[in-house]
Amino acid sequence: MNRAATLILALPLMTLGCDFDAWTKRSKSERRSDQTHESDESDEPSRRSKRKATAQAPEPTISLSAFPATELPPPVNYFATPQDILTRLREKTGCKPCRVTRLSVRPDGAWLQLQDPREPLNLDEYSLLGRHFNEPRPVKVGSKPTLEKLRNLTFDLEQDINLASLKGMIEAAPRHSEIEGATVSHASLSRDGDGVVVIVHVETPRRSGHIRYSANGKVLRVHN
Repeated sequence: MNRAATLILALPLMTLGCDFDAWTKRSKSERRSDQTHESDESDEPSRRSKRKATAQAPEPTISLSAFPATELPPPVNYFATPQDILTRLREKTGCKPCRVTRLSVRPDGAWLQLQDPREPLNLDEYSLLGRHFNEPRPVKVGSKPTLEKLRNLTFDLEQDINLASLKGMIEAAPRHSEIEGATVSHASLSRDGDGVVVIVHVETPRRSGHIRYSANGKVLRVHN
């Protein structure tokens, strides 16, 4: 066989070999691509899980111990500390002396008529609820009030009576009334002649009465 014939026979085999090599390289490249794609797909749930965990991270909690505790003041009880009424009245008005025509005391507050310390011919009405007095309201005292007239109507909350002694009268009133189960509703103070009289009112769901005391706590009369 001559040389030309040999080359002609060998050409298809060479072409086949080239094609086989190209196919082999392409197959390897495609397999690597498929493995990379599969690896990406297998990693995708993990990445999604990480993103989800990050999005659902719990919010930080605030400890209540980080805030200081605030203590509320104890409730008032003017039956136990009636002298506090005078203290708060002076804080409100600056009166000294503090002269009033009447004073009514309840556990949670008080009501009174005060001679104006700046305008002594005027009377003003005050109400105390809890720890605070309201703004005053004017009181009519007649067409021609005089200092002498007002002095005969008023008494000094410090000189004419010791307000602290009112506590003992309030505590003793249910016993003095001889009304079973009686409790004190309120106490009222007013001028009576040259002194001060204290009337402590007691009641039950069916009965009521009052005890009249002098400024020093002496029982003057029992009404039941």
